[in-house]
Amino acid sequence: MNKEQYVAMFQEVGGLAYDMMEQFFLPEANKVPVKIIYLPTFCGGDDGIAELKYEKEGDSGFDLRAAMNDAGGYQVAPQSTVAIPTGIKVAIPIGTELQVRTRSGSPLKRGFNVANSPGTVDSGYRGEIGVLVYNLSDEIVEIECGERIAQGVLCPVFQAEFIEVDELDETERGEGAFNSTGVR
Repeated sequence: MNKEQYVAMFQEVGGLAYDMMEQFFLPEANKVPVKIIYLPTFCGGDDGIAELKYEKEGDSGFDLRAAMNDAGGYQVAPQSTVAIPTGIKVAIPIGTELQVRTRSGSPLKRGFNVANSPGTVDSGYRGEIGVLVYNLSDEIVEIECGERIAQGVLCPVFQAEFIEVDELDETERGEGAFNSTGVR
């Protein structure tokens, strides 16, 4: 690939990214409309929130909370994973995904993380959002209904246009994998 082809490729990708942002983001507030249904099991926790929100201006993620259940909470055995419902369903725009991520303090302060972090909620999914909570500790982790267990981050996505070729461009790294560039 020569320099002109390389520059043209990045101009095209940059143009696609700009078009996507212009299509989905409202310029005045950088917001994307997301439809939401609060199920009867949605729980705002001790602070009694009635809806999802960003805690601070400029936050990239909003908190996802454990839904109500008959037991009053959830127990996650050591080194185990439990799917915990959140009590919400969403419809996000095509061209976006909702990433379900570990909250920054959960591994240190509570001993758990999101097992598949980041988990992906695709734009076509309409079921209840669940969080796969993995217990990192050697003790049972108790999670109360309404407890903040993960964060959701809305992200733009691209779909690949697969082009079959006989060979791939050469790179310095080549086929080196799994720490082939070293650890220091």
